[in-house]
Amino acid sequence: MDEMVNNVTYSMYVSCLRDLCQQIGIPTDVLHEEIVYFPGDTELAKAARSLQAIEKVKLQMSKLIDGLSIFLVLDDVWCHEDVELFNFGDGMKSSFSLFVTTRTLDMFPSANACWIDVPLMKPQDAVSLFFLESGRGDPMPTTKEFRFVKDLVKKLGFLPLAVRIAAKVAQAYPDFLCSENNLEDISSTIGTVPDSSAANQSIVHLLNRSFSIVTDADASYAVKICFGAMAVVFYHDDDDIRPWVSQSVVERLWAKLFFTSDYLRPYLLKLREYRLSSMGDITRLLHIMGLIDKRNGKEGKNTMEESTVQIHHDLLWEYGKMVAIQFEKERGGDSKKNRKICSDTHSYSRRNTSEFQDVLIDWNNLMVQCYEDQLYLMESEPYFYCDSHMLHWLPHHMIKARKIKEVFKLLMSKNFLRDRLEFLGILEGTKKYAFDIRAALKKLKISSQEGENSLIYNESIANKGELIAVLLLIGNYLSDISTSVLSKDSKVEIGHALVFLGVTEQGFAMWEESFKCFQKGMNIFQAMGLEEYHPFMVSAMGHINSLSVKPMILLPENSENCIRLKYAQKLRDGEYGPSGLPLELSSSPGKGLVRFDNFFLGIPNFPPKSRNILAGIGPKEGFINATLEGNYLRCTLDGALLSTFNSVAPGSATIWNYDFDQTKVKGEWIIREDGKISLVNAPNLCLGSCKNTFLGIVARNSLNRAIFKNSQRLKESQVMEGGKDKRAISLVLKSAVNCGIVASKEFPRFDTAASRTLVPLFFGPTEETLSARFTENQEIFIVDFGGIVLRAGFDILRNGNFVQGTRDNCENPRLGTQFEINDDGSISPVKAPHLALGFPEIGISYNDAPGK
Repeated sequence: MDEMVNNVTYSMYVSCLRDLCQQIGIPTDVLHEEIVYFPGDTELAKAARSLQAIEKVKLQMSKLIDGLSIFLVLDDVWCHEDVELFNFGDGMKSSFSLFVTTRTLDMFPSANACWIDVPLMKPQDAVSLFFLESGRGDPMPTTKEFRFVKDLVKKLGFLPLAVRIAAKVAQAYPDFLCSENNLEDISSTIGTVPDSSAANQSIVHLLNRSFSIVTDADASYAVKICFGAMAVVFYHDDDDIRPWVSQSVVERLWAKLFFTSDYLRPYLLKLREYRLSSMGDITRLLHIMGLIDKRNGKEGKNTMEESTVQIHHDLLWEYGKMVAIQFEKERGGDSKKNRKICSDTHSYSRRNTSEFQDVLIDWNNLMVQCYEDQLYLMESEPYFYCDSHMLHWLPHHMIKARKIKEVFKLLMSKNFLRDRLEFLGILEGTKKYAFDIRAALKKLKISSQEGENSLIYNESIANKGELIAVLLLIGNYLSDISTSVLSKDSKVEIGHALVFLGVTEQGFAMWEESFKCFQKGMNIFQAMGLEEYHPFMVSAMGHINSLSVKPMILLPENSENCIRLKYAQKLRDGEYGPSGLPLELSSSPGKGLVRFDNFFLGIPNFPPKSRNILAGIGPKEGFINATLEGNYLRCTLDGALLSTFNSVAPGSATIWNYDFDQTKVKGEWIIREDGKISLVNAPNLCLGSCKNTFLGIVARNSLNRAIFKNSQRLKESQVMEGGKDKRAISLVLKSAVNCGIVASKEFPRFDTAASRTLVPLFFGPTEETLSARFTENQEIFIVDFGGIVLRAGFDILRNGNFVQGTRDNCENPRLGTQFEINDDGSISPVKAPHLALGFPEIGISYNDAPGK
């Protein structure tokens, strides 16, 4: 019996040395040494005798080649321990160099070794290698061929061996470059080629050979299943298909798989017979084989080092999926004779989707079962601390296992939220929550599409409400963190986390909550003393602006603020179904035509006793879908038609109109080829957007209330001699950077009738700020435009309404809205002190929303 030392037996070693001697032309007679074993020798004693024999013959080889200059190449070494067996330089006086190539990481390299880390091939080099290996006579590929090969080598990971195999396929199958074949179809393509030598070069065949190091067929099969399980369970969709995962958790999954599967349980004995007595032995074997990488380090803010593993390459991950699919197909049968994991003709394609989903659900469910005890302790023990994999991965496993109720319960756990944000950090933990929420929402959409009854659909709607509850929980947690005693880095992290959470909430049309997150994030940056042009401030303000909803008005056709529809041509040609087309803008990406009542609760109808709704330009999540019926744009939600309000003039507002007789006069539109929308009766006027946010009414305690820089002077003008102080005071803000109350330059005013003048008011740049004073009747009198007073829209004092400047051109003008200055610098209506002037508040309160 020939005992193995490291991964080489004595006879194998002597055979290699003889081959080397023949290559350099020296005699091999002395390379012969019998190993004598004695009766009663233990396995350890036999191994020691083999090692002594190998060391002796190694010394003999050193003496044979001493005096020669030797350059020895060991190509594609899998086991680094074997390298030292061929290092003959220690016993030589002449020059000896050893050149080693390997695809695995040597954790204990030689101290005298010089390392060269060879990166992946460059894309252009990989393309050149492909055409060189494909044997093409024409060195200039067509544009179509070049693009095809460029995409192909990217899928192949720029690996030279994989590129060569694909090139040989193209050589044996000339139509390959002209086909629509995917990378996964290469093996089946090879199977159709008469030349059997091409079939033997298939990628799957080569990857199967990686497991030939395990000489027992059953043990090799079991190791393949372990590798497949790791590939299937531990990956993130469109994120990182080869993440680093805790080694202990991977081994727990394998153990659960073997002990719970009647089909796999018998293979445990086969593994033990092959000296793979633990799951850790399988990990070490896969590492030696180069199929997985391994490292030790700290995860997140953990102070303990942990061993983690990773699939070595993307191609190996695809191979692991193939193994899992084939296993799913065969685990119902008992015949091992017919078992053939990933044969040369097997390919991963659409027909395997069902099998892959089945095994994906089952194996992720096993991973969830591994954490049942921890989940119970988390509920019952307030000081229970989740492990790193649970914090990173458990929601992902639950979603993949379609345990939607369980994932909601976990994400709503305050203990889990606390531990996750402490372990990963505030920002990364918030991002992880957002990732899980989006993944759960995606799974809900798939489930509702697969569902055949309203019960499943209603359950999906309810589950979406639970996702919103999770977002509110995170927002409350972040808001409750006191930043006064935190370091600068911690404050920055919380600020960014709030902004990121706001972006996520925006995707759920949670306008109010999203706006508050952006505002709180910016407030943190402001409290740190950051300037308005600091990148953090610019980013926060940019997100706030992305949520802004601006009135849609008529503008001259040459105005730079005219809007353009993204799907104008399709609207013109009628290329849409019953649901119409989204009125998305190409002129303002991420924006579209919206209804104000979807964003603001208190905005009045136009006029108040009608159903008409102000039209605006807002975020993409609030787009209106519409159809074009003749010259009328009809909202498919409720049939409202787009029209102008009041007069047709620059600056006139637009509404979604339910008075169809009125719409016929003011609601006929021309969809131009460039995407602009103009009136039939006034083609020189087009739809456009206000640059600034309109002046509105908000709650007195709202973060959106306006604090005026000159509030004290305004207050003095209010009380001095009953409002007879004629000095005009700038309406610049203290609560917002470079901002004050302004009027638009493009449409400073317009007359609704001969007796009235209206001036829309907005928040805009400081240099354009208007000046005002109080009248004796407690009106705010703006001295510009010949004198106007502030008035709530339609004289309605309600949160969400707008405020404008008006002047009655008659002997007995109406009294404007009466205001008073508050101690904090805000301005409130006298008859509604619980309200104040401010930026319009987006959204609704989820506490007051129906059904919440």
